[in-house]
Amino acid sequence: MSKLLKFVIGFFVGALAGGIAALLLAPKTGFELRRDIQTDVESWIKEAESAITGNYILLETPSKSEVGDKH
Repeated sequence: MSKLLKFVIGFFVGALAGGIAALLLAPKTGFELRRDIQTDVESWIKEAESAITGNYILLETPSKSEVGDKH
């Protein structure tokens, strides 16, 4: 077998083993994890919508007098 083929096989076996280990050792149930992901995605969508519609706070650059810039 070539080195590349051995590497590819090892990569996929390692990825499969890591995925199985992650599922078995996860601190949350699948339902809780899906719910958390859904909540996060919904909040990101709301933030994006508010940014697109212009409902966001604009940061103003301070004037020269506020910064204390002397000429």
